[in-house]
Amino acid sequence: MNKINLVLFLFLFLIIGCSSYDDETVLKDKIGQCTEDVKIVNAYGDDIRIRYPLGSESEADKLAREWCDVNGKVSVKGTVSCQGCCYTSYICKN
Repeated sequence: MNKINLVLFLFLFLIIGCSSYDDETVLKDKIGQCTEDVKIVNAYGDDIRIRYPLGSESEADKLAREWCDVNGKVSVKGTVSCQGCCYTSYICKN
């Protein structure tokens, strides 16, 4: 009976420990910190590239939507690269 209690206690400890695990904090530690604001770094025609800190992806998406709305188009997310700051490319399509 004692071994069963020990196994249950270890299982409970594992579950509690995993539930408080913060993926975004670990990811920020691995890719580095970005002190920049959300900003368009390159825009030409229907292509736009935006730089932003990790966690500000929704702001970058909004900025791309606004850019494409000017010409009555919708933004489509392309490649995403995060090394310090994140860079995402968008294409405006009909």
